[in-house]
Amino acid sequence: MGNITIKKADGTTDVTFTMIAPSAGDDNPALYRSITTGGAPARQDSLEVYGKWNGAKTVRRVNQKFVRNYNVTDTNGVESRQGVVVVEISVAAPTSVPQSHVDEAVAQSANLYKAADIQSACKTGYAPRT
Repeated sequence: MGNITIKKADGTTDVTFTMIAPSAGDDNPALYRSITTGGAPARQDSLEVYGKWNGAKTVRRVNQKFVRNYNVTDTNGVESRQGVVVVEISVAAPTSVPQSHVDEAVAQSANLYKAADIQSACKTGYAPRT
């Protein structure tokens, strides 16, 4: 495990999410921050990822929570968080399903999030209508 580098919406600029803390086990998130996006950790964009079993231990669930902060610096140079955008993804994979099927589900869902219609819906707040 290490840092994660991705592209910004412009498709060319890199953004690095630095691993702050690895997961300590089930239900304990690994924490990443984009340390260049805010002066204080509370104002930095972040990603948390954790896994856990369901009660019967028949399903593994991995939850991801991405937080994108909207920070503003006033005329005195004081930065404050004015809002946040939160994106949460949850994957539930029954242990009775072949790993190849789980792999395909994850790959297809990741590619669906790249589709223009799905990105547009997430950006505008409205589901595709046509």
